[in-house]
Amino acid sequence: MLREWKRGAPFRDLHWNVTCKDGSERTIAWSCVAQRVPIQGLAHWAVGIDVTERARAEEALQRRERELNAIVSNSPDIINRVDRELRHLFISPAVERTLGMPQSAFIGKTNRELGLPEENVALIERACREVIASGQPRTVESEWTTPDGPRWYESRILPEFAPDGAVETLLLLTRDVTEQRRAEEQRRLLDAEVRNRQKLESLSVLAGGVAHDFNNMLGIILGNAELALLDLPPTHPAYSSIEMIVNSVRRAGELTRQMMVFAGRRPLVTDALNLNVLLDEMRPELQSRMPTWVALNYRLCYELPPIKGDAAQLHQLIGDLVSNAVEAIGDKDGAITITTSICHADRELLAGTFLAPDLPEGDYAALEVADTGPGMDAEMRDKIFEPFYTTKFVGRGMGLPAVLGIVQAHSGAVKIESEPGRGTAVTVLLPTSAPEDVAAA
Repeated sequence: MLREWKRGAPFRDLHWNVTCKDGSERTIAWSCVAQRVPIQGLAHWAVGIDVTERARAEEALQRRERELNAIVSNSPDIINRVDRELRHLFISPAVERTLGMPQSAFIGKTNRELGLPEENVALIERACREVIASGQPRTVESEWTTPDGPRWYESRILPEFAPDGAVETLLLLTRDVTEQRRAEEQRRLLDAEVRNRQKLESLSVLAGGVAHDFNNMLGIILGNAELALLDLPPTHPAYSSIEMIVNSVRRAGELTRQMMVFAGRRPLVTDALNLNVLLDEMRPELQSRMPTWVALNYRLCYELPPIKGDAAQLHQLIGDLVSNAVEAIGDKDGAITITTSICHADRELLAGTFLAPDLPEGDYAALEVADTGPGMDAEMRDKIFEPFYTTKFVGRGMGLPAVLGIVQAHSGAVKIESEPGRGTAVTVLLPTSAPEDVAAA
């Protein structure tokens, strides 16, 4: 620079830091021109201006720009700016990780010109037009296909105003909210399970109390009716009427027995059992329940581990599930399929079952009874285990609540899969028996 200066070359805005008498540093901007004069030959004219504050402001601005660029470049969120025609003016590198497309592909183009999914494009465009018209921010959520599979994103659309107050550009901040949505869904399912469990526990207490008192009264009626039959000859006019009372009381006793099962007041008599063996024993009985227009099929896993259970109650459980499936099919042609399998239940699977919040993850013996009936909607599925709830016959509806009581007594879980028009599958998960339990049996 000095050599150029000596030859007379001009320069402008050359910054030079100088130290003042008080020890402070100042930045001087020098400008210089040279002029030839008759005697000296070359004269220099220089002007120095103190630009310390301007230099500091420029340095601070550059530092903030570097910080902003670092934030934008490393942010997992997609940050982009579009004009009023929704053409991209800027987009952050996160878009490459999200959609697998380079940043450069976006500049100057709209989402539709980029060939992005029309459903998502229409949603975003509609929201952007509303922000341009109203000048108010908007938030929309949409599902996108990414290299990592389907993901949900929340886009916050902010207006940026020109000096005349009109919306000039839009700033979009797009964040992946997939995990948040999953957590909210899990929380919703857990809350629903807790409410359902509390409702069933209340109904269980009520059913147990009613069944106990009702059973005592039935015992008195049955005892006196049977004594009356002993005192009367079969030809007596009242004999057949009293006999009808005895039969009705016995049927009522069966109902109270099912209520006691639902309430968990029937003690278990447990042994090491195999569900396949139970099903083989019940084949003639189950087949007798089938109308001619309903087929009964079996798909059994013969490597099924044993369980520790009450044979009588499990017989009732299987019978109630099959009877419920027959009633669901009604008078149309259909099929019922009984399946046994080994099911590895993780926390996600258990969260979608009844009675499972406290059960451990692991292998369970699974029994599924599936029918080709009309299926159920969400409201029906939520009520299916309530006592006396039924969509078929008035005065019935203790079959599935009894199933729930039996499963609960066996420390198992129940999963219902059903949609209107697609039939219903009820899966019972029962803990497998420890080897020492089998040996003891």
